[in-house]
Amino acid sequence: SAATSIPSALLSTIICLIATMFIALDFDAIRGFIRCNLPERPLQMVIDVKDTFLDIIWQFIRSYFAIFLITATEITVGLLLIGKQQALFFVIMIAVFDAFPIVGSGLILLPWGIITMITGSVGRGIGILIVWAVVVVARQILEPKIVGKHVGLRPVVTLVCMYVGTKLFGGLGLFGLPITAAILVDLNDNGVIHLFKRP
Repeated sequence: SAATSIPSALLSTIICLIATMFIALDFDAIRGFIRCNLPERPLQMVIDVKDTFLDIIWQFIRSYFAIFLITATEITVGLLLIGKQQALFFVIMIAVFDAFPIVGSGLILLPWGIITMITGSVGRGIGILIVWAVVVVARQILEPKIVGKHVGLRPVVTLVCMYVGTKLFGGLGLFGLPITAAILVDLNDNGVIHLFKRP
């Protein structure tokens, strides 16, 4: 099944690249055509949505970079405390894995801790599992607060959007639903759309 899907995926990729190239070449003409044919109010809404989207994407990048640094610091301290020297490679690898919603730091720390315990280093294995637990708990607490602060959502709203988005759309929904909610809130606060009223 995977082998038969390769030609279709390759064709889709080639078409996407060619379309991107053509759009890039004619971008000014396309933008001019849209500006000439869209009424002023819808055109301004499109511009507002674009600006808000780019700003929120940048804020998401900033917030997850902050989470990455916090995770890397936690893992560094934890590995040094359990006597794991030369921890930099492990820290970077685990922190990168932790950035992916479906993967997480447990993909490395959990089996590493269990194997370490089985091979006789029970204390170190327990230490690795404790590091993993600290990273998971800290991320669950800090992620909604950091992301919500940067994108302008309350932590509880960010948490709900992340949870619902993950359940409905998987890893894509973890980022997509909070981004969509942040865009709608920003547009609503700026009077571009009218979805709800602030108390």
